[in-house]
Amino acid sequence: MTAASALVAAAASRDSAIFASQTAEDGLTANHMYTVTNFNAKTGMVTLHNPWGVGAGAAVDTTLSLTTIPQGDTFFVANGTPAKF
Repeated sequence: MTAASALVAAAASRDSAIFASQTAEDGLTANHMYTVTNFNAKTGMVTLHNPWGVGAGAAVDTTLSLTTIPQGDTFFVANGTPAKF
């Protein structure tokens, strides 16, 4: 299952989704979990919420294109479906 199809299915069924980063690219923290707060299927943009923030900072949201998310990073939907890049 692709990440886009997993996120569309999650939104349609009102399931929660999380994102697991493996690398520190595009403002992401390596080996960290994020909550998916928004996905636009038309543009392929996904918004991720990091409750820890960067360093000791406040929580932060990051919006990325699915095309820029590094290989090996994974989305998980509440029903347990992984979608790897």
